[in-house]
Amino acid sequence: MPEITRPRLCPFCESSCGLLVKADPASGEIVSIKGDPDHPASRGFVCAKSQGLRGLRDDPDRITKPLLRQGDSFVEISWDEALTRAAEGLNRIRDRDGIAGLGIYLGNPGAHNAGVMLGMPALLGAMPALMVSAASIDSFPRFLASLMMYGNQARIPVPDVEHTDFFLIFGANPMVSNGSMMGAPDMPRRLKALRERGGKLVVVDPRRTETAAIADQYLALRPGSDALLLLGIIHTLFAEQLVKPGRLAAISRGVEQLQTLVADYAPERVADLTGVEAND
Repeated sequence: MPEITRPRLCPFCESSCGLLVKADPASGEIVSIKGDPDHPASRGFVCAKSQGLRGLRDDPDRITKPLLRQGDSFVEISWDEALTRAAEGLNRIRDRDGIAGLGIYLGNPGAHNAGVMLGMPALLGAMPALMVSAASIDSFPRFLASLMMYGNQARIPVPDVEHTDFFLIFGANPMVSNGSMMGAPDMPRRLKALRERGGKLVVVDPRRTETAAIADQYLALRPGSDALLLLGIIHTLFAEQLVKPGRLAAISRGVEQLQTLVADYAPERVADLTGVEAND
């Protein structure tokens, strides 16, 4: 029986890069995993995590069945027994400690799994609990910004890097992270292409990162002063009459309040607070 190739999506992050998985139908073994050149976003790119999927699937130590601790060892139990024990344990904690005693940890790739996305609202509805995740550290500002700007925390725009001629990056290192938080796979290629077509890359970061090393301009600000620098930038936009909302004026709110807020943050003052020269 000939080998078969199927298009799939990598489950490890929100970029969901396209994969071509080749398998042997007779043995069920994965033969190879490569990038899908026809995927509209990743265009054949895959990172080391995607390339390691085969090893993860075939790892001899991979746990595929529920295990119950008995003394110093574990024994296999059925899924029905495992789910029953888990439900009983959660109810016991809730009855003893209330909702404050319960917590849910969610992270990649679970957060990008259809089963989790469909089942989590039901679980939270039946048993509200504190939710903690990797997003608590690296994603929630983006969710909050999307909620305030677009009315829904999940309405996150994908940056059109291919048609960008000026790219300002605050505190991110996409040369290493591959830009997954921006939903733009293969950021090294995208940043290289931006500069080759005459675009400008500016990186703001206390640390001279791998991305800062290739930037046209690198601004080393004091740690924790990012917001102050942004206030100075917005102040300059208003002062030089560069705020031109155009057709967005009808759906924009708070522009006047924003102008008032940044009035005291002239570049010269911000320079003293951030360590970034006013002319930069």
